[in-house]
Amino acid sequence: MEETRGDTQTPTQSGSKRASANRRKLDARFVEGLKPPADGKAEIIWDTDQRGFGLRIQPSGRKTWLAVYQHDGRSRWLTLGTYPPLSLKDARDLAKDKLADVQKGVDAATVKREAREQPTFRELRVRYFDDYARDRKRSWRQDEWMLSKYVPQAWNSRRLGSFSRDEMTRFHSNLGREYGQSTANHVLRLLRAMFNLAHDWEMLNGENPAARIKLFREKRRERFLTPDEIKALNRALAEEPDRYWRAFFALALLTGCRRSELLGAQWRQVDLDAKTLTLPVTKADRPHLLPLSDAALALVSSLPSRAAGGFIFPSHRQQGHLVEPKTAWRRICKRASVTGCRIHDLRHSLTSILIQRGYGIALVGKILNHSQLSTTERYAHLDLESERRAIDDAASLISSGVEPAASYGPALRRPRHSSSV
Repeated sequence: MEETRGDTQTPTQSGSKRASANRRKLDARFVEGLKPPADGKAEIIWDTDQRGFGLRIQPSGRKTWLAVYQHDGRSRWLTLGTYPPLSLKDARDLAKDKLADVQKGVDAATVKREAREQPTFRELRVRYFDDYARDRKRSWRQDEWMLSKYVPQAWNSRRLGSFSRDEMTRFHSNLGREYGQSTANHVLRLLRAMFNLAHDWEMLNGENPAARIKLFREKRRERFLTPDEIKALNRALAEEPDRYWRAFFALALLTGCRRSELLGAQWRQVDLDAKTLTLPVTKADRPHLLPLSDAALALVSSLPSRAAGGFIFPSHRQQGHLVEPKTAWRRICKRASVTGCRIHDLRHSLTSILIQRGYGIALVGKILNHSQLSTTERYAHLDLESERRAIDDAASLISSGVEPAASYGPALRRPRHSSSV
């Protein structure tokens, strides 16, 4: 975004009468279909809905978003960006931010000149992965994917100082409406971390624009497969033509392994005699020795990759990058008529089965390699049978009229008869 020349002019001065007279409501269809001026002169269309916001179209067809405002008695013009990299909606929001700053006494053009030497978001993005994420985060590919999917491409060419908290707040809200509140929170946390690093690296002057933005309140998602759904999935897996995916999803349910842990597992980590799988890198930041059931061991042993060594699931790795199994999972769920179930819910389902079978929280947490007991305790409400046995025992005692032991406490002791009412 740059300050244009001729900032002493107004839309009605110095040959701009034609531009000021050309006013209309800017909408997506009009902007997309706008043709270059026939007389070979640049033309400006001012928006009737948002004062000080307009679009300049050059004879070449180049379309540029503008904002104009008054500061210290002079008219300031700002170039916001070009269309279509900067969409109408994003340009409107950016203009609102800059014009709102003017109302607070901040000259947007002066701020822009001061920020012009700051690096771009693209430079921050490159440094974030090269100097930080790839060496410190196992989920760096997920960060890469989120930035490419949810962050506008127009951000790459913008200077870091051009972002404002108001813009980030609107961006967060829009993501929440379009993609869900959990996704919006994940993206905002990533941007907040990136801008914090930019400040530490002296790439950013001023405050973090993604800081102090209130996150959406997220509801913890719990989805467990019912016994009937497990039977339907087993039938669908039996019909799956790809033997690797057939084994992959069955092992995810039988072992509770995370998707990335299974995709990265290698044959040297399998001990067929001891019936174990060692996962050297896990989310808990420690190796995990996982016992394999006979069913899981039979699945692993049947895979053709056993003879070659290397990765257990080699056909699902391309050029060193893990291939997401979502397409195969959707196909299998559709065949089984199972809806609303993610791959990670297979891990939740194993947890549910173990707890409902009466296995303790500590043991289940160890099987799943939870780093904290509180992570497993969130599933404690599933152990209804233990609760039912306890409450049935108390009910039997109460209804029998037998004097409870003193250790039960005064609440269960038989009350003494009294003549008072």
